[in-house]
Amino acid sequence: MAQPSTALITSPMQRIPHSVPRQLIKPGKFQSGKAVAFIMGWSVITPLMILAVGTTVLFGLTGGGWQVFLSLLGIFLPLWVVMTSLLWWNLPYQRRQILKRGRLVRGTIVERRTVTSLLGNHWVVVYNYRTSNGQVHRGQAVIKDRRLLGHAILDEPVAVIYMPEAPKESVAPALVGASFLPVVDQRPAQLPQPTEAARIVPGDSVLVDATLHNPHTSARVGWLTLRDETLFASIGDQEHTVPLDKPFRLELSAWLLSPEEVALGVLLRASGVAPTVPPLRFAVPMPQENVSLMVPLKHEEMPQLYVHDFNALWPVILSYAHFHNIYVPPWVTVPYAVLQPPSAPALS
Repeated sequence: MAQPSTALITSPMQRIPHSVPRQLIKPGKFQSGKAVAFIMGWSVITPLMILAVGTTVLFGLTGGGWQVFLSLLGIFLPLWVVMTSLLWWNLPYQRRQILKRGRLVRGTIVERRTVTSLLGNHWVVVYNYRTSNGQVHRGQAVIKDRRLLGHAILDEPVAVIYMPEAPKESVAPALVGASFLPVVDQRPAQLPQPTEAARIVPGDSVLVDATLHNPHTSARVGWLTLRDETLFASIGDQEHTVPLDKPFRLELSAWLLSPEEVALGVLLRASGVAPTVPPLRFAVPMPQENVSLMVPLKHEEMPQLYVHDFNALWPVILSYAHFHNIYVPPWVTVPYAVLQPPSAPALS
């Protein structure tokens, strides 16, 4: 079974927790070009405008001289210093709040350019990211530390955190040098072998009807059905068909959600289809103790399948993989005792 790439995980410190509030070890350096330009504009233009307007008005009313000008300077200069200091403090505070409480998504580096100035070279990195409602936004970071350029490779993925209340506000932690207290990986190295009683005999009549949900908002985004030995799925405007009675490709990945929970990613692709055809992908939140440490870490945005539906589907996938001589390591167990379908609401 092929193992997916772990491009977003180059060190343990880049295991960015999904659960909030996150614990920041280092917030990184704030180098937003637009924000700095705004502050510099405020710092220079605003006091000049205040002095010009105030001096003109008072000179016209009083006919005063330098005494009036110095009085104005004594009034507005402290006010300007306080306001500028508040701006310089508030913008890093907002960035820290995004890092601590924002939503983690996968972005893509789309542009990197070098800017030369009297103060030396720096790099502007632009990235795109998609929010939970499907909208694509663009963010940027200004890098002055050459060591961070290793995370700014064109067309490569990058982790992005944005605020759901203000989706245009985002931070790419790797581009600013931010780091977090990582989620402890408590997954076991080995899991018990699956019992034969849990397997399904290929050809048996097994029906699974499940809904797929947005992992952040729980809104329904599609459905998945197992019928007549074939998996059918509809996610947004994409349709997927994976005949299980024919050889197929199966990949597993994982992402740590909390010290107790992990998101298991499942990828299925029918054999013989063109590589350009998107595979069927979904994620299942599970206890860490039910996913082996051998499942590679990879962060991807996938629709979420409820655990009780996975409870019914996973033995079927395993049985057909065994039937086709597809080796699936014992890296996942379904927690049958704790993951039960929710009870139906009582009729009034």
